[in-house]
Amino acid sequence: MSTLRPHFYRALRADGRLQHGYLPAIDRHDLEGLLREDASICLLAWPLPIREQRLPPTALTECCFQLGQLLGAGLPLLEALSICREESGNRQLQACLHRLTYDLRQGLPLSQALQRQSRHFDLALIAAIHAAEHSGDLAAAFNTLHGNRRWLEQFRRQLGQDLLAPLFGGLATLGACLFLIYHTGPLLQQFAVAQGLPLPTATRWLLQLAPALQSASFWLPVLPALLILALLTRLTSIRRPLHRLLLGLPLLGRLWLQFELARFCRTLGMLYDAGLPLLAALDTGRELLHNRHLHAACGQAIERIREGRSLSAAFADSRQFPSLLLHLLAVGEHAGRLGECLHTLAEHFTRQAQMRMQQIQSLLPPLLTLLLGSLLIFTTWSIFAPLNELIGLGGGGR
Repeated sequence: MSTLRPHFYRALRADGRLQHGYLPAIDRHDLEGLLREDASICLLAWPLPIREQRLPPTALTECCFQLGQLLGAGLPLLEALSICREESGNRQLQACLHRLTYDLRQGLPLSQALQRQSRHFDLALIAAIHAAEHSGDLAAAFNTLHGNRRWLEQFRRQLGQDLLAPLFGGLATLGACLFLIYHTGPLLQQFAVAQGLPLPTATRWLLQLAPALQSASFWLPVLPALLILALLTRLTSIRRPLHRLLLGLPLLGRLWLQFELARFCRTLGMLYDAGLPLLAALDTGRELLHNRHLHAACGQAIERIREGRSLSAAFADSRQFPSLLLHLLAVGEHAGRLGECLHTLAEHFTRQAQMRMQQIQSLLPPLLTLLLGSLLIFTTWSIFAPLNELIGLGGGGR
């Protein structure tokens, strides 16, 4: 199948107005066919570099909701896609829906049309639609996708509100302290030397830090070190042991584990209920695991299943997954209710992750207040202690 790449174009519409934008196409000839669908004539076009660019999560979630509702109401798929394209306010999503409509009119199934734009649509969505095409219930598939994506967005939004806001406040306070030390340190040293004042220990420490912050030799190695660290963390040989180490952190590690397992079980249950074969569903769910240590452990379990092991036994052999997950997988296998057990696990890990977030939220503000308050007290005392000494000497002299 030919590779799609983004193209910038300028076209003349049927009403005589000019329009421009971006559309995924194979080449100029394919782009002209896309524009003819809208009764437009291509004037200029040139390809752009291919890059990985997912659609905005909120826009895609809303699109899944609209498609589920429209298809459930009995509208044909092409008409439902056209309505979603008109209602969407995101130009990238509009271009992708335009391409989908064109490919469907050329005779491609929806899953293959989505696969052609896999840089924009995630694997779970493509796999769910592929399974729904065989079961004949696209509306239910889009409604399920909307529910899963909405849960993921709400979880990430809550995580940002609970964790990122206090961290940004802490970084702002730390930056203010460093700025104060950077500008006040040299002036304070000149003042102390001119007055002949004895300096407290805290002030001497601050005066030793100020020249380092002002020296280029202090900052020049920082950027290369950060760049080297970023490159190293992209290597699989480094990321897997690093991610395993991060999973062992007291609170954040458990939160990451529970979030990954909640997403994995929710996606696996959705695909399994849609009729996708278990191994194919596992392969798709594994690709959604961002933790490379869990990703590798899941891959090993899939290989054991292909060798004939049961699902629960294969995951137990890796010794990386909680016992509750193993027990419920075994129950689901023996009782023939694997999909139900996977959804139960997803809800359990979601609740556990939310409880862990509440614990972190309750601990983070007082901890940051204690640390940053101590830093502020140290900085202000270091600066004003010589001034108090001078005032005391002046008062004694009178």
